[in-house]
Amino acid sequence: MDFNTFVDTGITIEDLCFDIAYCSVYTMFSLLISNILGNIFVKDRISYPRFAIHILLMLTANFAWAVTFENIFDSLWHAGNEVYWDRIYVFGLIATLLTMVNTGLYYCSILIKKEKENVVLTNNLLRQQTNPHFIFNSINTLADLIEENPVQAESFTLKFSEIYRYVVTHLDDDTIPIHEEIHFVKNYCELQEISSPHTMHIEIAEELERCKDKTLPLSIQMMVENAIKHNCHTKEAPLSISIYRQDEYVIVRNVLNPIKSSLPTTQKGLANLRQRYKQIGKELIVSNDDKYFVVKLPIL
Repeated sequence: MDFNTFVDTGITIEDLCFDIAYCSVYTMFSLLISNILGNIFVKDRISYPRFAIHILLMLTANFAWAVTFENIFDSLWHAGNEVYWDRIYVFGLIATLLTMVNTGLYYCSILIKKEKENVVLTNNLLRQQTNPHFIFNSINTLADLIEENPVQAESFTLKFSEIYRYVVTHLDDDTIPIHEEIHFVKNYCELQEISSPHTMHIEIAEELERCKDKTLPLSIQMMVENAIKHNCHTKEAPLSISIYRQDEYVIVRNVLNPIKSSLPTTQKGLANLRQRYKQIGKELIVSNDDKYFVVKLPIL
């Protein structure tokens, strides 16, 4: 409205101060409710339905605030002053709009943060799967096989290339069917068997080879790799690893026979995998009873 109309409405300095205070308190209340709802709905995972429910509940709380306090104010002063109440409603809408903008920015910041975390985890996963030590050993094994057993060398080369084709193909995938991951794990185990024959016994449940449920790419293989890396395995005492399903988990269990080393394990691979599950609201479970090391991977 123009200045003359503004003056004609009879607005006083006290009214203006009250309007500003009311709008500020209304906004702070709305932001507080939005923050509480954000902690509830973003604690596990973020999604568009959760964002929509957040906005709906926030608008409901704002409406309850408006009805309650405006009835209180109407009983105290300015009863029947339509211009005054129009102003109050406008301030309520402004406060609600500000909170909605804040909520949208909050969710955007969470999405950006999660995207950055995904990039970091993906890069860490890629570095782990292109471990120079593994490549070096594989090339040495291949060099020996070419001279000793050309037929087996050809099989080794094909499986080695298939392993890295799988890594490159599925590195950016969010999930993958369990039967595809199991096929990859079998190729990896066969490669290890060629490198160190008769030093490992891998038992995989048949139902997993047909399972169409989902898991994270490279998750099962990473647990098998960790078991081989951190435990002794010889022909006299082969390493036993079992992979099977239990309820809504894929279980990777290995007999404990730790390699004696003065250097502590970093467990970065396990920590990265745990973080990947946490991002989608799932929990990876690890147990160690000094006889078996058991990892439970949630089925997605």
